[in-house]
Parts: sequence; structure tokens; C-alpha cells
Amino acid sequence: MPGCRIEGRWFRSLLPNEITALIRSLKRLLAFAPLTVYVNGEQINTPLDRAPWTLKLPEGRFRERGVAGLDVFNMGFYVTTLDGARYGNGVVVTSQPLRLDLSRTIIDHTCPVWNAIGPVLETRQTSKALTPKPLADHDRRHLAYRWRDGHVPLEAVLNLPLLTDINRRSISLARLGEATAVAVDNPTRPLARVVHARGLAVVLHPRTLSRFNVGSLAEFLALLRRR
Repeated sequence: MPGCRIEGRWFRSLLPNEITALIRSLKRLLAFAPLTVYVNGEQINTPLDRAPWTLKLPEGRFRERGVAGLDVFNMGFYVTTLDGARYGNGVVVTSQPLRLDLSRTIIDHTCPVWNAIGPVLETRQTSKALTPKPLADHDRRHLAYRWRDGHVPLEAVLNLPLLTDINRRSISLARLGEATAVAVDNPTRPLARVVHARGLAVVLHPRTLSRFNVGSLAEFLALLRRR
């Protein structure tokens, strides 16, 4: 067929699993390429007008999916995968070029296209996370991030189970406010479990700190005082 034809020669024959991995990689890189792409006679890209889209914006399109992470395609070509807990899990294909760094895998923070798309996805994900339902871990991560950065008021998350205690049970910020003392410790420490069980202190699991992107209990408490 007319068009560009790319051929390659390897130093050794590829094993069947290596061929499968290579084709899988090409399918990801070129998933929404704006031209018809065949590999060994099989079309591996999907035209934009044939794919179902959850949201259409002037700067691009978004499709929600169950796989963790947000795959970002620059005008049809794969660039990177962003945190699905922040933006929602799915696929974004821009209709305008992204401003990327030299590696072509990191979106520049000044990129006007992404600065138009990103906030829309964040707001959408916040609305989903605040919908009354049992919170999944990615909902907790999202709301912790949004509250930490001032995009969600305290009243909206005060009674939601955003924190994880040493027994891996979810508790709220309001419960933390009732505690006589707060600590963070490893769940393998028997003494920490005893202190928590007797109500001497609320002992948080270390994952709570990472969820709020702080490195210590002191940082976490300072964040609570600021917010």
C-alpha cells in the first residue's frame, strides 16, 4: 500500500514473547496516531472518531476507564502516564500540541494546553470523589491532595475517612480532632497497637503521611493547623 514503510533488522531473531512485547509497545505509543498504522498487516491505531469519549474539550478529549493511571497522548502519540488519583483514570488525547521537555515525556508546567485540560479533570474527579459512597483509596488520595492545596474546603472533607490508623481502618479528620494525642508508627510495633487500642493516642499508619505528601507527623500537624 502507498505510504511510509519501515523495516528493521535485529542482531538476532526475536523470541515470540519479545515480538509480542514490541507490538504491545507500538500499540501503546501509536494508539491514536492521526494516520493509519499497520504492523505486520494489522492496524494498531484507533481513529479518534471511532473511539468513545467521556468528555470533549477544545484542547482535547478524555475517556474514562478502569485501568489505573491517566495516559496522555500528544495529538495521538503517547507521552506519559499521570496519577489517576489526581486526574481520574483514563486516556487524554490532545487536539493541540503539548509543551514538553527535551525528553518529550514530561509536560512543561507552563503548557497552556495542559493547564486548560488538567483543572477540568481535577474538578471532575473531585465531584466524583465527593459523591456519597464508600471511599476507595484513590478517592482518599485525590481529596487529600485537593484539600492540602486549598481546592477543597475543610467542611467538605472533615467527616470523610481520609486517614488510615495503625490497624488499617479509615478514620476522619474530625476523629483526629477529638484525640488527646496523635502519633504515627509502624503496624508491626506491638506497643503502638496497645497505645491505640487503649485510646491513649490515635496512632496513624505511615501511609497517611504519604497520602498527604508530608514526610513527618510534625509536617502533617502543621498542615492541619494551616488549613
